[in-house]
Amino acid sequence: MANRIDLHMHSTFSDGTLSPDELIAQLKGQGISVFSLTDHDTMRGVSEIRKRDLQGMIFINGIEFSCRTEAGKCHILGYGYDPQSSAMRGIVETGMAKRAAKMEKRIDYLRERGITLTDEERKTLQPLHSKGKPHLAAILVKRGLA
Repeated sequence: MANRIDLHMHSTFSDGTLSPDELIAQLKGQGISVFSLTDHDTMRGVSEIRKRDLQGMIFINGIEFSCRTEAGKCHILGYGYDPQSSAMRGIVETGMAKRAAKMEKRIDYLRERGITLTDEERKTLQPLHSKGKPHLAAILVKRGLA
């Protein structure tokens, strides 16, 4: 029987809804034996998965970078990288800083239009490793604004 493979998924370390442990359990339940976690601009989920006993599953380090080129915005998937590489760590740190700045711009944009996040809402964003549009959208949905 052929391996079932999924090489593009996100965890709660990015904009996914499942923790790395929950993802592993779901993959096992679906018969997927080869997988990669490609969180946006972070390697933290990959580090967590590397600590787990995958019981014969094959895991490939992955990441997804948001990029802008002359042609427009794009996402680049990277696989099989060394998470200890100083170059890779530098790229991830730069990406995280840009992601944090972009989130502040989005919050400012909403405030300019009369939607101000409460202190409690801001606190829900603080511990997130890779804040993005889905996290902000969840707040707006919870308020009934979207």
